[in-house]
Amino acid sequence: MIVRVLTALIGLPFIFLLLHIGKWPLQLAVLFCAFVCLYEIYTALSKKFMPIHILGYLLSAAYIFILKDFTFIKFIVVFSSFIILLLVFLVFFHSNINIIDCITTLFGFFYVTFLLSFIILVRRQLYGEFFVWLIFISGWGCDTFAYFAGHIFGRHKLIPNLSPKKTVEGAIGGVLGSTLLGILYCNLFAGYFDIHYLNLTMLCATICSTCSVFAQLGDLSASAIKRYVNLKDYGNILPGHGGFLDRFDSILFTAPVVYIFLYFIRNFGG
Repeated sequence: MIVRVLTALIGLPFIFLLLHIGKWPLQLAVLFCAFVCLYEIYTALSKKFMPIHILGYLLSAAYIFILKDFTFIKFIVVFSSFIILLLVFLVFFHSNINIIDCITTLFGFFYVTFLLSFIILVRRQLYGEFFVWLIFISGWGCDTFAYFAGHIFGRHKLIPNLSPKKTVEGAIGGVLGSTLLGILYCNLFAGYFDIHYLNLTMLCATICSTCSVFAQLGDLSASAIKRYVNLKDYGNILPGHGGFLDRFDSILFTAPVVYIFLYFIRNFGG
């Protein structure tokens, strides 16, 4: 537990700096995280399949690059080019790879890079520097509160076949704790931003409570994959946490949810 906390304390200042700066440093950081997580998910899937690592990295780099000046046409060009290249690989290396390997390659991109990219997209929204923190508050805050609530009050197993240690009480504690963190964050830091949203505290609480549910689904999804390939952790690069994917599995789900909230507020909520 001490090693886990120390690793978090060392990493948080870097995350704070990157989220504050935004722009290309954040893009590079997300790309680096995507590469590491891609390596981990492809390595895990390699126990059953043969994902084409290099193509996953190429597509990820191209996609993160076009986010600098994103248009739907650019996405179509990059994605269609990747599909063609993937099938060309299938033609020339059909004796070593099959269509399932191609599908797992594509899955790795969407599961890791595409979902992580919403960190960048949220940061670029109106008041993004404020709202981007809700991604991490809801994801990691839920994980922390769920751990302690489960340790203290846990009696009923949540989904023991996927994650034996998770309990219903821990899941509820994670949601409540994440919601409280969102309220606390809003009241402490909203004053630094000239945000013209009514009921901002309620908005932050709603976002964090919703995201905390999806954070746990993200964690369980990662556990389901690990269970399928008979793996305990995706890696050991982060002492006390495992691999990057073990730490960011909840963030993969909370980032898109925050973006969707902001999208509907911007277009329908005023």
